[in-house]
Amino acid sequence: HLDTKTKEQARRAVGMGIFDDLGGVRIKEELKLILEGPERIKTLALLNELGGLGYLDKLLHFSTSVKASMRRAERLLDRIADLETGEAWVVYLGVLLSELPPDRSEAVLTRLQLTNKQKETVLDGLDLHRHMPVEMRHLKRSELFHLMKERPLGALAIAAAVAQIGTDLRRCLKLYIDELAQVKLEIGGKDLLALGFASGPRLGVALSEILDAKIDRKAVGREAELKLAAEILAGSLR
Repeated sequence: HLDTKTKEQARRAVGMGIFDDLGGVRIKEELKLILEGPERIKTLALLNELGGLGYLDKLLHFSTSVKASMRRAERLLDRIADLETGEAWVVYLGVLLSELPPDRSEAVLTRLQLTNKQKETVLDGLDLHRHMPVEMRHLKRSELFHLMKERPLGALAIAAAVAQIGTDLRRCLKLYIDELAQVKLEIGGKDLLALGFASGPRLGVALSEILDAKIDRKAVGREAELKLAAEILAGSLR
């Protein structure tokens, strides 16, 4: 919160350009503190009012739609346990830049001197819709899993937060993040060895097939997984 006098002084300082020479790293550190804080939405709204977001890009505005995406990102990140520690702010940064043209978003990331990994996460998240099949509703759950699993979780979170409500992309991203990414087998290589099968790469192939079956709800529970494993491995010996 800023009182009226302080707010006017800040607005005047921005208008005079006294912060124009701030380096990208300094701006990044201050922005990171804001995006990591619990009042990020109020703070960004205040910065927007004062004209401070122009130091990232003159076209950048904390619009109503970006604010809504930021709230979705907050709810989403509360449910994601596997996001790399300390990288939540990168997701919020991607959401903040989501309405800028791609070339201008990339220029902001370059100026802030993000790591290559952080930069890739943001750009991949903002551009994800271009790499997804137009018709996603007909994909099997396991096909969707393989389509998503190689991408950074932060990129998927950015894409899910900014995706248009009601679209296949948003629905599939939420399904993957909330459910499919959490699916784990109840058996492992030791269990397959205990069934009498020899060690080797075919065990890994079998486990991958069983995971797909579990994701597609065709093998539910440990006993079903073991039964399917025996069938797959016995068939590979014929």
